[in-house]
Amino acid sequence: THDVSQSPRHDSKAVFDNLKAGKKYSFQLRAFNEVGASTWSLWSEPVSTLTALPCVPDRPAVLEATIITVTLRCVKPENSGKIISTIMIQRRELRPGGVKSEWANEMGFPPSPGGAGTRCDFTLAGLKPNSVYQFRCAAVNIHGQSFWSLPSYRTRTFMAQPPAAPLNPRVAGLYPARVDLIWVASNPKGSPIVGHALELKRLRRQANILFGKDPIWTDPPTSSGSREVRADAFVETVATADGIISSLDIGYRNQYQADNLEPSATYAFRVAACNSEGQ
Repeated sequence: THDVSQSPRHDSKAVFDNLKAGKKYSFQLRAFNEVGASTWSLWSEPVSTLTALPCVPDRPAVLEATIITVTLRCVKPENSGKIISTIMIQRRELRPGGVKSEWANEMGFPPSPGGAGTRCDFTLAGLKPNSVYQFRCAAVNIHGQSFWSLPSYRTRTFMAQPPAAPLNPRVAGLYPARVDLIWVASNPKGSPIVGHALELKRLRRQANILFGKDPIWTDPPTSSGSREVRADAFVETVATADGIISSLDIGYRNQYQADNLEPSATYAFRVAACNSEGQ
């Protein structure tokens, strides 16, 4: 940038204010008399101002809220001559009646590469469902931490919901009259898992006799003049059909040992998670 300052002084000193920390500047000057102004001098050698704390970031913006997370966008401020290494974020909860909690839960995140004005998006987890929050941010360089930004506008997380279905149910151990069942814990969706419901179904075998695609007839015809379908034209399939279903309420752990099963029988199972919002 080219800024022009005029001084009525007649000595050889001038003071420039409001320069940016950690920036290089060059200067040139010209003199005035009653006739007019001289031409500009040559540019001086560049000189750097001292580095300092980063500038204060702008107010952070909330991009998205879920049941227990908020995605926040912070914009990198001027670094005052030293690279910004960390973006610090604090949050506070706004309770009913206008009561504000203290700023707390300070967390540091590495910023996105780039200079001043770079957008840095962060996802904060572990929030309370159906709660109102505000956030603020600060920048850190080798000199320390800047002042905190203005608080973000208020945002509310979503209400808790019944948990998602457990994932990948499978048999971990198989014995003559027992199976060990395990599954991947489900997403609690804002409310802790307090138990599981298990359905254990015994399948019965069912044999089906089906014609082949194109029936094969006996040749020549029988003595009565009719023809019969050859035995090798049949296809026999064995399928399973629904049988007895047992429903059990089990604990919050993502495993279960099913005992007293019938040896050599076929079983299937499914599981659902429960929290305070339902199943």
